[in-house]
Amino acid sequence: MRRLSIAVLALAVQGCELFCSDEAKHAVVVQVWDGWTGDRLDATPWGVLTDGSYREEMTVALRAGRHVLTGGTERPGTYDVAVYARGYGFERIEDVEVGYDGCHVETAEFSGPMSPGCTLIAKHSVIVDVWDERTGAAIANATGTMTEGSFREEMSGGHTLYGGLERPGTYDVEVRAPGYIPWLKKGVKVEDDGCHVVTAELDAGMVRLTPP
Repeated sequence: MRRLSIAVLALAVQGCELFCSDEAKHAVVVQVWDGWTGDRLDATPWGVLTDGSYREEMTVALRAGRHVLTGGTERPGTYDVAVYARGYGFERIEDVEVGYDGCHVETAEFSGPMSPGCTLIAKHSVIVDVWDERTGAAIANATGTMTEGSFREEMSGGHTLYGGLERPGTYDVEVRAPGYIPWLKKGVKVEDDGCHVVTAELDAGMVRLTPP
């Protein structure tokens, strides 16, 4: 099975030098296909955009043998996007920001295969919750690194660190925070279930360099 992933293809800013085009643009475009066959879905998908109290059912069309959902014509905003297809499941993409360039909206385009049991939301390989081992309090200014051979990635977050988006492997994970002894976990195995990575969720209890 092909691993399902979401790819933000473009958030294109269309410059407006002297004249604006007459062609209206959609705020959000989502293209989906069958993750098993690479062809069109067996069922027609349904989609909806919401932005606060605003709600719009997306238009569905076939283009080059794939379903394309569009919505939010010339309407900037911050959208939640929901897509459903019978037999493929329900997908949700949150906080999609769509701006305006002075001529048109800056279209947000998404594309990905849909497979039974898979989602369109990419997953992190490793998630680490960081806390003070003595008090149990979250440590907000923690930083982390995950390595595998020559691969190295600085993890993002704060008291919860994320890294290795859709990348299986065997990692050494190190967490650091000012005033604490570095925390290290070696040999963290992350596998692929055919749709996504199986996220390794770790707890890093940090010990102070000088106990209070």
